[in-house]
Amino acid sequence: MKIFRKAKDEREKFEIMRISSIAFWITLWGLLISIIIKFFILDLDLVDVATEFIILIVCTIYIVIASYYRGIWDNKTNPGLKTYLLFGFLIAFVTSILISLIYYLRHETLLESLRLFGIGFIAVFISVSITLALFGTFIRKRQKKLADKYADNDTTQEL
Repeated sequence: MKIFRKAKDEREKFEIMRISSIAFWITLWGLLISIIIKFFILDLDLVDVATEFIILIVCTIYIVIASYYRGIWDNKTNPGLKTYLLFGFLIAFVTSILISLIYYLRHETLLESLRLFGIGFIAVFISVSITLALFGTFIRKRQKKLADKYADNDTTQEL
């Protein structure tokens, strides 16, 4: 009796990849939420969230490197100015709201919280948009390189 069977059809492989992908993203977001709760709300030290932070950074670095190596941006969007600005805006807005809300809960100064929101929003928006633009440029170059590589292989096989 075989316990492990290697032969899987396309549907099974797709379902396994889909399940793994969902589990990965749940884990990634769970780590991020855990860090936010422990560090900002429970007011724990950085040492107390170091394990979660390291795992989160390792997963993020893996996503970036694997995506670049395979020339993949995302399955729902394409690299472009609209995408960079939209993601930059969303990430900056959520991050700034979170930071200014936590600052307000700790210090109860509305004006300072609003100032922190504005400065944080501008800083995060610019840095995320520039980072995405650079990564998008690298991805497009990698996609072109991979397309040229596989186009050369197709023409040599036909001869």
